Amino acid sequence: MKYTALFLTAMFSTASLATTHWVTGSPYPGNPLKTATLQGEAQFGEQRDNAWLVLSCRPDSPPALLTLRVAGALLADFPLDDFEGPDAIGEHTPRVQVLSHEQVQTHSQAWTASGAWQESNFTWTITPTVQALNQWLHGKDHILRVVISQAAAGKPPLTARFTLPDEPRQAEQVLRPCGP
Repeated sequence: MKYTALFLTAMFSTASLATTHWVTGSPYPGNPLKTATLQGEAQFGEQRDNAWLVLSCRPDSPPALLTLRVAGALLADFPLDDFEGPDAIGEHTPRVQVLSHEQVQTHSQAWTASGAWQESNFTWTITPTVQALNQWLHGKDHILRVVISQAAAGKPPLTARFTLPDEPRQAEQVLRPCGP
């Protein structure tokens, strides 16, 4: 029985890794925007909920963008005011980090959005470099984390974790017209 439980645990762990894949799409009819989306998990404090990493490219308006979308319920206690409006501290101070074991990239100039267009979720969008995108898609690291720091020192960050697929072809097809 002990070995059966161990085998089933290993089987389900491997199966969940094998099913990780990019979901590609064209979210707006008649619009050249293409997206590749990867589902993951976000955590703030003790709360966990869904998160989505969206790579997007609009061939007539490069560069490629990376958007972190976080389920609205998770953000009930997160200080979103730090990121909203023209005078928000998150608009001018580096608050977004994209981390892998091989690279840390810090971004200021992250812009945010919320409301019906974002399916009642909150989003952070950054413009990664072509080199960073290539590193994430082709690096040895299969885990990518996006960390959103609060303005108040010592407060916990919002962290989203994504398992990158072994096969980056779908994401590459979306991003190709914008550079990588």
